[in-house]
Amino acid sequence: MLKMDELLITGSTGFVGSVLLPKLTSKFKVCALVRKIPKKKIKKVNYIVVNIFEEKKILNLLQNKKFKFLVHLAWEAKPKLFWNSNNNINFLHASSNLYYYFCLYGGKFAILAGSSAECDLKKKLTNENEVEKKFINSKYEISKYLFMKNVKKISNIFN
Repeated sequence: MLKMDELLITGSTGFVGSVLLPKLTSKFKVCALVRKIPKKKIKKVNYIVVNIFEEKKILNLLQNKKFKFLVHLAWEAKPKLFWNSNNNINFLHASSNLYYYFCLYGGKFAILAGSSAECDLKKKLTNENEVEKKFINSKYEISKYLFMKNVKKISNIFN
């Protein structure tokens, strides 16, 4: 039997993650970070109860497991409230740390979900300088945008 690569996923109980999670189990040995074990567990998934804000636990997990793949979907998502929630700043910090530690301990490939709220969907492409000027008012949008800027900087360190 072939050894399957390990994949770490956050946000697996959310809107996108709950659909994606079962599909990942056919190709990967899946480890899902969750705040609590879901009622409908998927047998092939190793659920790890840890809050994304618990940096030391995240660091220890990534240091010990050395995941090759990361799917990061977790973010503030309370309808209507998330746009200007101060918790977006916490997610920016936690997500940046998660990605940094993933890279530091040998991670090779990451899918990091945005919402496209930071883009003007009427245009085919959005210039980063336009995004910076346009979305300074929403904590969600600027946090997502800054996270992607952090990802680029962190990736440059490890590549």
